[in-house]
Amino acid sequence: DGTGLDLVVLDAKTVVTGPLAFTELRLVFRNPEDRVREGRFEITLPDGAAISRFAMNIDGQWQEGEVVERMAAQRIYEDFLH
Repeated sequence: DGTGLDLVVLDAKTVVTGPLAFTELRLVFRNPEDRVREGRFEITLPDGAAISRFAMNIDGQWQEGEVVERMAAQRIYEDFLH
């Protein structure tokens, strides 16, 4: 659940173009332990908002995320664990 991970940076940038607003969030978490930690990130979006892209930087390399249906994501995650 991410317990024990420290949020050390939170940057937000927003650009408003006509009726649209594009917001970019940059969050940096620190793992104080000498082991790999797994966490879950949740964010509440306002009505009418949508996520267009998300990525995670691991050791200097960007790993793009992909939005998939919840059950498909659960299957992929469980397959990865086993």
